[in-house]
Amino acid sequence: MVSLSHHNEGKNGTETLSVKKQKQQQGKSRVSLDRASNAVRDRAKAILRTEIDFVPNAFFAKRSAEKFFDNEEMEIDVTPRTRSKSEGSLPTHLSQLCGTPLLTPEQEVSSFRRMNYLKFRFNRIRSKLNAETATAEQVAEAESTLRQANSVRDLLIRANLRLVVSVARKFVTPQLTFDELFSDGVIALMNAVEKFDYDRGYRFSTYAYYSISRSLYRFIKVQRKNRIHSDVLEQVVEADDDGQSGWNQESWDFVNEELDSMLEQLDQRERWIIRQRYTFDNEGKAPTYKVLAEKLGVCNERVRQLEKRALSKLRNLSDDGRFTDILEALDI
Repeated sequence: MVSLSHHNEGKNGTETLSVKKQKQQQGKSRVSLDRASNAVRDRAKAILRTEIDFVPNAFFAKRSAEKFFDNEEMEIDVTPRTRSKSEGSLPTHLSQLCGTPLLTPEQEVSSFRRMNYLKFRFNRIRSKLNAETATAEQVAEAESTLRQANSVRDLLIRANLRLVVSVARKFVTPQLTFDELFSDGVIALMNAVEKFDYDRGYRFSTYAYYSISRSLYRFIKVQRKNRIHSDVLEQVVEADDDGQSGWNQESWDFVNEELDSMLEQLDQRERWIIRQRYTFDNEGKAPTYKVLAEKLGVCNERVRQLEKRALSKLRNLSDDGRFTDILEALDI
């Protein structure tokens, strides 16, 4: 009997340990499930925070679109090509960046179409997603779709980097290095890829060339404005230190050269008033409205109106940014 009692106690103890072990395993499983659930929830929230734009197309919403893109083959050779003579002078890292072959017109259309469809598809999946009830499969599908869209986008960017090199080189000056122009041009290229509508029938290079050039013009405008403001400030400080007033002859010559082409757009009276009012004759004193009115044979208010109209014309003509810099430097 004693032996049987010990045997039962040992058996019960084993069963107790087994139950505890099962509970521990169940507890670990619940923790693992909770962690997995939290991970899925966090990924779903990240997707919901991700907003991407795309160029819409009526075909994307058709039932046949998904099948079309699933069956479409994207056979694009991305093997780095041999560098051209013009690229031979580029640093190694830039040459490598520009190594992706150009796309054919057909490949270009196919790539832009696929990229925008994948973005459309991602947004559609995203719109149906609920962070609290999302499944791992739904989240994975959204993430995969976005990765594919970004992959095609990156291919389009790499295949057109040589265009940035070509445009940036045209703007290089002693004050503007190729590297800073190239960096700004790449950003412009990335924006152009995102906004290009492939369905309009023209090549991306045409659209991108305009976008990159316009961005570089703006970049140069800002740099020139900063340089002019810096030069003017330096001249004013030097003049104050020397007990002088006004700018030196070189500064006036520069301002006059910049203004001449724009002033030709004004009529004779407007041009004369602007030159008189802003002392472009290097005498350093601006005549009053009364003095100018007497010379023109009109009232003071009429001179003021003519000046205002002339300045408005000049600002409207400053699309290239050059004259805007001068106006701001002169505090007009």
